[in-house]
Parts: sequence; C-alpha cells; structure tokens
Amino acid sequence: MSGAGKSSVLDALEDMGWDCVDNLPVSLLGSFVHGDEAQECRLVPAAVGMDVRSRGFDAASLPSLIRSIQGVRGEILYLDCSGTELMRRYNETRRRHPLAPDRPAEDGIARERDMTAPLRNAADSIIDTTDLTPTAAMSTAAAIVLIEARPSLAPVWVAMAAAMAASRVYVGAHHTSDVAAGVALGAVTGTIAVSA
Repeated sequence: MSGAGKSSVLDALEDMGWDCVDNLPVSLLGSFVHGDEAQECRLVPAAVGMDVRSRGFDAASLPSLIRSIQGVRGEILYLDCSGTELMRRYNETRRRHPLAPDRPAEDGIARERDMTAPLRNAADSIIDTTDLTPTAAMSTAAAIVLIEARPSLAPVWVAMAAAMAASRVYVGAHHTSDVAAGVALGAVTGTIAVSA
C-alpha cells in the first residue's frame, strides 16, 4: 500500500548492501534482477519496490511474473497499513494519494486496496505497518545482519539495537507497542537479508 513504509524497508535493505530500486517499470524487472549482462549472475541480493504508480503494474499478473524469473527465488513482501493510519500519514506529509490526486486520500486508499488484493493474496509475507517505527525496524534488521557477519559480537549488536529502540520510548517519540512492532519488521527484514 502506498504510504505503508516501502521506502523505509528499501532503505534498510540498501543499508545492508542490497541493490534496491523503487517503482521500477514492470518491463525492466527481469533485467534489474539479473544485473549486468557481463556478469554471470548478480553478486548482491536485489529488492524491488512496486506499487500502483509503477509503469505496467498489474497486481493479478505480477506474482507469476516474479516467480518466472530464471535463476532466482523471488519473494513477495506486501506492506499493509490501516486506512486510518494511512490517512494520518498522508495528512502529516501533506502528500496526495497517487490514485486520488484531486480527491480525498481515503478514496485512493480504497481503490488501491481493491487493485492490489491479488498481490496481497499471493504474498509470501504480509506486514502490517500500522504501529511500526522505522528506527526500531532498521536497528533490528541491522543487528540481525551484523550477528550473521560477526556472531562473536552478538551481545553488542543486540544491546545496541535494544538501546536504540528503547531510546524512542524513553524520549516519548513512540509507544512501546510501536517499537515492538518495528522490532518485528526489522527481524523479518534482517532475516530476509541474511537468507539471500
């Protein structure tokens, strides 16, 4: 869903060394995933963020296209969010919903839910970002990747991620439940990064 945190997830993966692109035209998906033709295969994992603005986006055919790309195990991560929270985010940023440039954001949100339902149904993972904080998600994801890279320093990485997440509650920036949900998203993101 537009406004559900796709950019935050892509930023976290990019910080972990992934090649990431947002709103890639569907016709370029295979080329991006396989990378440079001079190489036999892509050397780092890749992530593509798509939503209804992506040229050629069709939620019904996209899952089969992703799974048909040779030589990769594509996974679909669908980010969802409550309509109330999406409305709050659009109002806070004063952005217009891409499907409702001249109407209230709730019209675009409802239309997008209908359009993306087939993609949501085909997703390998669905994450509801209603209560998530980007800080907690990114610190947890980074800790998981760092633990994989340097297991002997696991207590340090976990302590640093926990301190960062706890600081958000301490300063009153977020509720404990928001930080816990962010930690959950970070755990999923970090696990995906490590398994790639």
